[in-house]
Amino acid sequence: MNQTRPLFVVLLLLIGLTGALWVASGRIAVERANRTVALCLDDLEVRQLAALTGQPLHQLLTRFRDSGATHLAVTERTFGELLQEGSLRLESREGEQATFSGPGALLVHLSQAIRKLPAAAVNLQARPLGSGAPPARQTGLLTAPAIVTSMPDLGVVYDPDSVRQAFEAKLRVVARPRPDLLVTPEAVDISLHTARQTGADIVLFNGVSVAGGPLLARTTAESLVRHNLRFGYVELVPQEGEGQLAAALKYHLIRTHSISQEEMTKTAPSRGVDRFVLAVTERNVRLCYVRLHLVPRPDIIQANCDYVGTIAQQLRDAGYNLGPPTPFSPLGLPRPALVLLALGVLGGGLALLGTLGPLPAKWFWGLAAIGALACVAGPFAAFGPMRILVSLGAGVIFPSLAILHTALVADQTLPPKMSPGALRCLVMELAPTGSPLRPYLGAIGLTARAAFLTALGGLILAGALSSSDYMMQVSQFRGVKLAQLLPMVLVLVATLARSLPAWRESVPGWAAWRAALVAAGGAVVRYWHAIAIMVALGTVAFMVMRSGNQSAVEVSEFELRLRAILDQVLLVRPRTKEILVGYPALMLGLWLLLRGRPRASWVLLSLGAISQVSLLNTFCHLHTPLTVSLLRAVNGLWVGLAVGGVWWLLRFAGERVLRVIWWSSPP
Repeated sequence: MNQTRPLFVVLLLLIGLTGALWVASGRIAVERANRTVALCLDDLEVRQLAALTGQPLHQLLTRFRDSGATHLAVTERTFGELLQEGSLRLESREGEQATFSGPGALLVHLSQAIRKLPAAAVNLQARPLGSGAPPARQTGLLTAPAIVTSMPDLGVVYDPDSVRQAFEAKLRVVARPRPDLLVTPEAVDISLHTARQTGADIVLFNGVSVAGGPLLARTTAESLVRHNLRFGYVELVPQEGEGQLAAALKYHLIRTHSISQEEMTKTAPSRGVDRFVLAVTERNVRLCYVRLHLVPRPDIIQANCDYVGTIAQQLRDAGYNLGPPTPFSPLGLPRPALVLLALGVLGGGLALLGTLGPLPAKWFWGLAAIGALACVAGPFAAFGPMRILVSLGAGVIFPSLAILHTALVADQTLPPKMSPGALRCLVMELAPTGSPLRPYLGAIGLTARAAFLTALGGLILAGALSSSDYMMQVSQFRGVKLAQLLPMVLVLVATLARSLPAWRESVPGWAAWRAALVAAGGAVVRYWHAIAIMVALGTVAFMVMRSGNQSAVEVSEFELRLRAILDQVLLVRPRTKEILVGYPALMLGLWLLLRGRPRASWVLLSLGAISQVSLLNTFCHLHTPLTVSLLRAVNGLWVGLAVGGVWWLLRFAGERVLRVIWWSSPP
């Protein structure tokens, strides 16, 4: 009977693993099928570079194309810009009408733009400059509603010269419509029709919102489909209505990464290359909007061509092609797969309860029966809430289970009682005598087991949220903060309680928990305790602030350099907090338990929880290819164990110092 429960739990975990592998195989197939990336330059910046260097625009575009550029972004010009530069002139304004003059072709575009106002009526009269003058050089008059003069942000035309030279250089056009004043379905459709006339097949809306905003998202999506245009979804640059538009398009979009002009003044070319390559390889970006470095250089053209060429070459080396990007194929989560994933979480939950204390048979099987019924019925009765519940459960349960289970296995070698002591006893715990090699190897094995359990939870979490909206990062896992905080709190409380004599002097079970927590609550707090608590709280707060894609804490220059080195050496860098703190602390905490010295282990095991929380957080980045997340997890484990070996060796040097300082008198 005692063997029935563990076998049942293992069976549930295997079922969860089966579901995770099922979903993972489909996701990996979708991610690997899309390997084409576009490198897009900004038309205005290229023109500025041509003016600053005196180079013909077509030659400059050709050089960039040869370096690897595939697209040129052309921004729609506004009515106010055309008036300011004199391409259009306001001849007169009388009553409700205004008359404009300018080239005939430009007036035609203006008349089309004014029709974005459904009630507007225009009267265009061409007046040739001379016999045989081509239409583009004809001038004319346009009579329009006078209210148009108060709309300088009205999008009018894409520079035909920019479009022509882009195609002559064999670069595709990315249209950048002006979304301002597009407040009706007719206006949105006219704007996108104008964008399509440039030959573009991708649009990046220029402004703080998408065309039509959130209320016309469905209309905008229908117009994009009708004109065969793709929506460029710019990451980390929120635009009003982008989420609603992405949903209306069923997440059939092109993820885009760009470095703003302001950032470019502070970003070294090497750092810019790293950002674009990582955006493609680790965040499913398929359109790189590359800004130029318009700063003094001996040969500024060659420097920018080298910049674009380096990005292109590194992407090719990573196995990507350069050309017109396409959206990812649709990705969905089958309901039967969610059933398997939910059963895996149930198995993890039952295992976690077993590590906390003995559970009566009737309670165990009762919870198992109720949980199994919910796991089978939930995905069919409430699919959306169930997948969120499964993902949150996996995020909280498995990192906690990984630490507490391995600590329980290591704890089996402990004597039943421990002698009391204070700081000197803590020092003695950190400096035991005898050969530690065998416990050291055991600690390595248990650390690897912990990583496997957490990775299983990460795969279940990623499987529950495997769909196009999460893969495109339009939707995000909202339980990241809880999945970071709750396991660390649970591990801290559990490991602290088990390290106290009151725990071992009590009958195993929930009574031992009560006795240990009461003893911990009544313990004398020393200065070093307070310092340790403040350090721990600061560490947790720092981790929470650093979590997510838009961290509230800026990354230091040292860490950026370390990340770049790790990316170059390991292809996929592990997380810094895992390899420098988390895994080494976990390994040494388990080593202390295997040596029969739990008094200091709870501190290290609590720090070691950082490694498992961070490992699970790796799988929360659902826009990262799953193969990259798996490789990051493997790299984090072996590099963390290697750093832990350094910690372990430094312990011997520290032991000598501590013996001199504290062992001069008996504790």
